[in-house]
Amino acid sequence: MNGRPGRLFREKRWTGRGGGGKAPCDPFAPQQESFMPRQLISSGSPFEAQVGYSRAVVQGDWCFVAGTTGMDPDTKVMPGDVVEQGRNAFKTIGKALDEAGFSFADVVRVNYYITDAAYWDVMGDIAGPIFGDIRPAASCVIAGLVKPEMKIEIEVTAFKG
Repeated sequence: MNGRPGRLFREKRWTGRGGGGKAPCDPFAPQQESFMPRQLISSGSPFEAQVGYSRAVVQGDWCFVAGTTGMDPDTKVMPGDVVEQGRNAFKTIGKALDEAGFSFADVVRVNYYITDAAYWDVMGDIAGPIFGDIRPAASCVIAGLVKPEMKIEIEVTAFKG
């Protein structure tokens, strides 16, 4: 089995029984298979179908939200303003988390990709009210994005355990 949409993810776990002292990394150690359903979340973005990815993937207690740019989720138009792009990205992320049964309160990691270091202060103004009390681990990378009009991309990881 593989991780394609509509399939179950097969995870092999070392049971330790009859392994003769073999370590879990030993390919000959006895293993037990368990199945964990994988839930794929789509936001309807044309890029998801074009590139072949999901807005979010839920695996067990984890939710991984893909890098999300500032395209308006309703009009599918990219605003020129970085503040609006940031708000749109968080709106799209919030919808994906909600559909997956998670919320911003479950976010344990956030990665920001911005095209200009000057946008960092703006992102603080947008993200601060969302993550102020949650305080997930965070990274910020200055990088070029896929299209020149894109100024910000945000990805989050959430955990409910």
